[in-house]
Amino acid sequence: MLWDESVFRDGWVPRRLEGRDDEQEQLAAALRPAVRGDPPADVVISEPSGVGKTALAKCQVDDLRLEADVCSTHVQCLGQSPGSICRTLVREHPRGGDPHHTTPVDDVRDELAQIADRPYIIILNEADDICRTDLLAWLEEIDAVATVAICHDIDEWFGHLDAETARGRRHIPLETYSVDALASILEQRADLGLRHDAVDRQLLERIAKHCAGDARAGIQTLYEAAKRASEDRRATIDEADIAPAAETARRRIRASNLSSLPVGHLLVYHLIQQADGGQLSASELSTQHDDVAADALQNHPVRPAAPATRRRYLSKLEDYGLIASTGENRHKSYIALDPDLEVPDAIKFGGSVGQRKH
Repeated sequence: MLWDESVFRDGWVPRRLEGRDDEQEQLAAALRPAVRGDPPADVVISEPSGVGKTALAKCQVDDLRLEADVCSTHVQCLGQSPGSICRTLVREHPRGGDPHHTTPVDDVRDELAQIADRPYIIILNEADDICRTDLLAWLEEIDAVATVAICHDIDEWFGHLDAETARGRRHIPLETYSVDALASILEQRADLGLRHDAVDRQLLERIAKHCAGDARAGIQTLYEAAKRASEDRRATIDEADIAPAAETARRRIRASNLSSLPVGHLLVYHLIQQADGGQLSASELSTQHDDVAADALQNHPVRPAAPATRRRYLSKLEDYGLIASTGENRHKSYIALDPDLEVPDAIKFGGSVGQRKH
């Protein structure tokens, strides 16, 4: 049944993006000047996980590359410092070198300004935290550089930018997919990745409805349903496959999300997940983190998170579907949505935190 499993992978970008015609036109208008060798506009794409923010940006840049030799790169910003991001931008540029991690940030930025002699489109994924730094203002000063920032909370994001940087950036909000639009996305993947007639449109619409417009969840549910049918030696996917496939997909997505997080986020998750019942009050979390963070992170090049930073970590864990919160203020508590999902074994915390429950 599965002809091409690659079309179900998270990093696969379709040639044609379903259900985003208006947004594609907006992004194309902002970036198209690069085809003529002129500086594109800066853009921010926002809203929930699973609505195709990264796919939209990558798809549009790929389209531009069909018309001209457009220079671009994609950077994961979560957990990265402005200096680290700047070094990556230099490293990924065709004329860039490989700046050492000790090279002063100002020198790295100057090198980027020198090598960016033509439009350089930079997709900044998971860019929620960079609005609190000077990175965007630095990049804005380089005429040839244009950024496509991808974030979740647009109000908070704009709230941390200075007026000039915010005013010069186009905002493209994405809404959750409708059932019909998500079914079309799933149909596209089925046509490319599954044998003919393995699934009909009605069943794809039921998957789309079950996944509430989340494209990533829908695609992975279709993939898991196809695997179930193949293992049972069936030629078609049945409705009975949807619920168990969706649960398997949800667990895989959570595990993938967890493994992508920096160590500071992982420590906060670890404390919640290892608590009795996988639940921890805000005050208990604060106390435990302050007590153990220094020892736990002794083998990692990060500092214990301050309360404000820790709150951002918790927000990201919720965005990623790893935890949920209940209550307000001092009555707030956090619960791991999959109590059996542990921090990857490759992450070694020091001190007593490194001892896992069994």
